[in-house]
Amino acid sequence: MNSLCSGPLVSTSGLGVKGLGSATFLPSPLVRSQNTRNAFVRRGKVYCVLQEELVPAPAPHLNVPTQYEDSWLEKKSIQFLTNRLERLSGKTTELEGYDGFVDMTRKLVHGLPASSQRDTVHKLLHMVLPSWLLFTFRLVPKATFLNEYYAVFTKLFFRWLIGDTEIREAEVNGVMMRSTVHIKKCRYLENSQCVGLCVNLCKNPTQEFIGKQFGMPLTMNPNFEDMSCDMIYGLKPPPIEEDDAYKQPCYSLCKTAKQKDNCA
Repeated sequence: MNSLCSGPLVSTSGLGVKGLGSATFLPSPLVRSQNTRNAFVRRGKVYCVLQEELVPAPAPHLNVPTQYEDSWLEKKSIQFLTNRLERLSGKTTELEGYDGFVDMTRKLVHGLPASSQRDTVHKLLHMVLPSWLLFTFRLVPKATFLNEYYAVFTKLFFRWLIGDTEIREAEVNGVMMRSTVHIKKCRYLENSQCVGLCVNLCKNPTQEFIGKQFGMPLTMNPNFEDMSCDMIYGLKPPPIEEDDAYKQPCYSLCKTAKQKDNCA
């Protein structure tokens, strides 16, 4: 069995990760310290699996690329983010459209630890969103309707970034509300084919940024089998060591891992 990872490996036979069986696991770079052994013992969890042969084949419909007809404004939004990524990283891409955006995010992680990847995303979001807007959102009183407003806003204005969505009702902190954005097939995950990029450049920094800058708890639950994702506004995310997203294997087709022997 060939590993996609570099660095010390830890045997985790018997940990009971559903559907994976016995394997050799690598503690995720999200929580990896200089002393990998001590970090593993202290945490007592496995956060990332990077094994080619343990990843099940995707469902047949997932092999068919989703076609997007981006509007003029959506194309401009994609190019705007790509340009900001180029400015932050000092690198460029020859690809156009969404492919160029994904290519820049992949170049962004090259040689950077997970913490630096997340910090860069925070800088990007601060560049995109003006400070007065963030300040205004923090002044708005928190209420159930605000959770639902965020969900509707996400559905209406971010299809070009995350793909087709629908609003679903779910129980949040004991209250039923329509504050869950169900992403049917995440555009970014489908194009990047990388669990590490999903977790380090999307899920984790988005949860942190929305929570700290907007004062709005957000939990993102990606499903790496069908590439869907639930964004639940109003729900505080669990600690990293209890989050299933940090225990997932990377895809065998992960281009990032093939380029640098590690997807994160």
